[in-house]
Amino acid sequence: MKKKIEILGIDLDLDIKLHKIEERYRKYAVIITYENNELVLVRHRERETWEIPGGHHEIGETILETAKRELFEETGAIDFETKHIADYSVKKGNEINYGGLFEAHIINREKKLGYEISEVKKFTKLPPVKKVTHGMIQIELVNFLSKKLSK
Repeated sequence: MKKKIEILGIDLDLDIKLHKIEERYRKYAVIITYENNELVLVRHRERETWEIPGGHHEIGETILETAKRELFEETGAIDFETKHIADYSVKKGNEINYGGLFEAHIINREKKLGYEISEVKKFTKLPPVKKVTHGMIQIELVNFLSKKLSK
């Protein structure tokens, strides 16, 4: 999914690929999350934009453990179903980062947030690209999952 786009005045040349990679290369977990059939996005307390729950893979964790930890930390999810959908890479310039893409459905969550997230909100559609923290990267991952689910 090669995209040449402009986000917030910065021209980015992105190359997003979906494939299978070894656990040790995955740096991130991105969890496309739903609650009552609505997309759940979060807002970091230091940013104005919305983002898909997710975060850094920590040493000693499996990528699934990372996804579950990040989902709890960022949404307060305590009862949920999650599954690994695919692995992905994002190339920006000469840098390539790898991650695991997950889908989660929240059944129950705590309303009090105790980590870096200031707000959790449900959406019926994605906000405009300029209102999404990682712009086209997250939008393309959501689009991929939507296409996969509609087949």
